[in-house]
Amino acid sequence: MRAPEDKNPEQINGDELLEDKPFEPVKITRRKLFTLMAGAGLIAAIPRFPLAEAAMAESDKGDANLAREVVKNLQEFTKSEKNSLGMDTPQGGNAAHKPIPNNVPPEPFEHAFDMPIVGFVRGDDPAVQALKINVAPFHMTPLELFKKVHPDTPCTDAEITVISWVMPLQERVKAEQRGLPDIYPSRRWGKGRTFGEISSDQSRLGVLELLSSQGYYAASAAVTTHFKIIPESAYGFASTWSERHYAYCAGLGTFGLSDGLITPVGKAHRCASAIVKARLPVTPRPYVSHRDHCLYFSSGGKQCGACAKHCPAKAIQTYKEGIPGRSKVLCFKYVTDVVTPYVKAKYPDNTAYTIYCGRCQVNVPCESCIPKART
Repeated sequence: MRAPEDKNPEQINGDELLEDKPFEPVKITRRKLFTLMAGAGLIAAIPRFPLAEAAMAESDKGDANLAREVVKNLQEFTKSEKNSLGMDTPQGGNAAHKPIPNNVPPEPFEHAFDMPIVGFVRGDDPAVQALKINVAPFHMTPLELFKKVHPDTPCTDAEITVISWVMPLQERVKAEQRGLPDIYPSRRWGKGRTFGEISSDQSRLGVLELLSSQGYYAASAAVTTHFKIIPESAYGFASTWSERHYAYCAGLGTFGLSDGLITPVGKAHRCASAIVKARLPVTPRPYVSHRDHCLYFSSGGKQCGACAKHCPAKAIQTYKEGIPGRSKVLCFKYVTDVVTPYVKAKYPDNTAYTIYCGRCQVNVPCESCIPKART
């Protein structure tokens, strides 16, 4: 990973995370590292959401016709060839849309995602406003993003709707990942992370085109220069716009032991979003706690914990070891030190982006649904 430039040492962008300089070796035990991180608030799976506010979202009148058009637009995208796993391209690529030539022959076209689920939340929702506490002080509110993209257009928090959607990976992608031992990611899983993110951007651009064609002011953080990944945060590093957290706010899912977002279509997915200066019908949040969908937390640690068992980095901790949650530091170290060399050697069409693993997202009860507790 390249060090930030001296003129702006507190920020790095997504492209800079694509490079492969590994972390310095960890010279303390895993238990001691977890203990130190927990004391400093660095366990990423313990966001401090105001639980009372999580249950406050109620149906809110808005432009239902526009909301239906957005949903239809995303459904049409999913059926189109813009929703591509990249199997049919003779080159690699990355989330920055930079093609990397190689000698891997193209294969038949495959879609990356199944049909999405879509949610809407107002910019002044208390859960949205709390993200500056629960993610990082530098995390953008919808209004802050709007002002960066449309600086001359008056707007308020209450006038903005966040449109969030979750796109589940195709079953073939998940099945290939399930079929491997809990050490390395599969080729299609890597394609889902690489070309899947390119497809995610296509879905964002499609929604923006729809909204702007009808005269609405809109934006999507991930396709602007305002999206950055910043290392100095309470959780080791965080982004200026968290797609998962906005999906939570929009009623689409809650967080699990591994920090993944558990939704009605599971947690093997990609999230995306856009904002628009318009009032669309708000999606109720059908949960009270930010961990309601997780079997491990909802059972008080008595059920599941499968993601921790499958984690090759041992980066997911349960109550038995201390404070439960995922260490971003251990997770990222494993990916850079172990997965990256493997991917470069095994999958030459995926070498442009090697920061992925995903072993905690398959072979678990929440892979493709919200799991039900055992009685």
